[in-house]
Amino acid sequence: MLSCGSLSFLLDPILTRFGLTIIVRYQDLVALAILALTYAWLAGQRRSQLPDETARFLVAALALVNLVFLAVSKKSFTGYLIFAMYPAEFIIVQRTLASRVWSLWTLALATAFNLLLSVEPTLWFRLGGNGMSLEEWIARGPRYAVMSFGLVDVLLLNCYVLLAWGSVRLLRPHAASM
Repeated sequence: MLSCGSLSFLLDPILTRFGLTIIVRYQDLVALAILALTYAWLAGQRRSQLPDETARFLVAALALVNLVFLAVSKKSFTGYLIFAMYPAEFIIVQRTLASRVWSLWTLALATAFNLLLSVEPTLWFRLGGNGMSLEEWIARGPRYAVMSFGLVDVLLLNCYVLLAWGSVRLLRPHAASM
């Protein structure tokens, strides 16, 4: 059973509808491949880092791996979100310190990320989606509930992507000068 808050949850009905059940069947392998590529990219980036950048690199790498894991995992994110939360907040703070232009943007991102993380599981249960796949919920549930929850989930995944992009920017060798 897929739970909300991940790409697997949102893509499952779309892939099934278009007959791409092979991808649905092998979602775990696809997730593993994505995580392996992330680790391989990190290994390559680490070679070009200076020794005094180790702490920043480790926290940004932890944020990136955890955000990728949150995006591709089929299980509920609330149990292991704590592993990603503080490194993700570090990325927000680093981006804020790096540029004044990003200050308001990153404040909005931090607010949206924290709000969506706290509201999304409650909405899932309150709107009646608990225990059903998205495909079942679309067929049985009230349209407003499914659409509003879908919007929240898409916004949450966009936060993952934006924070992952912030991590990638901090992990590049010239990031120390940003």
